[in-house]
Formats: sequence, structure tokens, C-alpha cells
Amino acid sequence: MGIHKRHISSYSAHVNGRVEKPNQSLANILASITQNTNDWDEQLPHTMLALNSAIHEATYTSPFFLEHGRDIRLSYTYEKNSDTPQNKYEYDEKLLPFLEQIFNKVLRNLKEQEAYRILI
Repeated sequence: MGIHKRHISSYSAHVNGRVEKPNQSLANILASITQNTNDWDEQLPHTMLALNSAIHEATYTSPFFLEHGRDIRLSYTYEKNSDTPQNKYEYDEKLLPFLEQIFNKVLRNLKEQEAYRILI
């Protein structure tokens, strides 16, 4: 997916802008749901659930979907699907081509976003 490791200077957050945006989103969500500033760590699981299930504007998919190949199932959204594979091998046979298709779509979306960003 074109992911490359890069080293940055310590204490220079502006250099690592792609990580700072998710950190800012995390801080904003925590600030909006935390009543007491001392219990923010107890809200992290809820915050991470919100971030991982939200649709990303560059990829048009959620991080959960990219990792698992399906939308997140919360207790109030569970529905028995008749297309559910009956065993692990059948599941893998359906999942792997589907994930490859999704990754290709995400790569196209990211390239379009990059081209758009260059034009601006």
C-alpha cells in the first residue's frame, strides 16, 4: 500500500502531520465525551471504537473495514447474514479476494486525493 517508515526529529510534531491529524481527532473526541478530566483514560476504548468505525474522507472506508473486510457489528446492528461462510476455509476463500479488491480501491482513492492536493 505504499507505506514507508520515516524517522523524524523529536519534539517536532509539525514534521509528522499525517499522525498529528488522528491525534487531534482523538483529543477532540475525548474532550467531547469526557465529563471529568481525570477519567479520560477510561474513555479511550469508546473513543478508539468511534475512530476505527468512522469513514475516512481520503479512503472512503473505515479503518475497521480495511482491517477486517467487513463493517463493524455493534450489538444493535447485528443481523444474521445468510451469506456467512460455514467454515474458516470458505471464509478465507471469500475474504482474501474481497480484501484485495478493497485495497486496490483504497489505493485509487488515495492517488486521487494526492492528485487533488497537488492541484490546490
